[in-house]
Amino acid sequence: WRKDAKGAKLPYLDKLVFTTTKDAATRVNALKAGTTDLSWFTGASEANAILRTQKIKTLKTTLSDGDFYPQLWFVENKAPFNKLSCRQAVSAAIDRATYTTKRSSGLLKPMTSILGASNLGATTENFITYNANKAREYLKTCLTDLGPGTTQLEFSAPWDTAPDAQKNGTELAAQLAAVGIKMNVLSVETSTI
Repeated sequence: WRKDAKGAKLPYLDKLVFTTTKDAATRVNALKAGTTDLSWFTGASEANAILRTQKIKTLKTTLSDGDFYPQLWFVENKAPFNKLSCRQAVSAAIDRATYTTKRSSGLLKPMTSILGASNLGATTENFITYNANKAREYLKTCLTDLGPGTTQLEFSAPWDTAPDAQKNGTELAAQLAAVGIKMNVLSVETSTI
């Protein structure tokens, strides 16, 4: 591969083994048992695992900035999200503070911009914050915009098959249901998503 300053061949090991383990709890247990040397967790789905890992005195954890948020992106070229009012209804129905508390045990901060504060493009301008009453108003307009006979805003969204990711989807679906929006949580491998 290459040589070090003294001319010895690098790297100083015979092999690296990468293992994909979906369940965060299994990864924490492997670190604890010493059967894994390094593991990667995402705060958006695995905050509880990160917090558990931080309590293991023999391990060192490194956290990146909290500028990475769970995000929902809309397909804007077909119904229902080709209607601005439908996108606004969903956006206003998401209680990011509650989501962050429930799904990240306080590890993450609620997003206030589509881009995190460290991004040059970060701005709070036109960012729709949680407001259940506004969400219901947008929903009413959305149903009208979708045309006669439309009585419900319903859509499906894929979430990874990992248990924590599915819980994230369930939490978001419950928040949307509270204002009358139905989101079906699909269980789909991330590589397919």
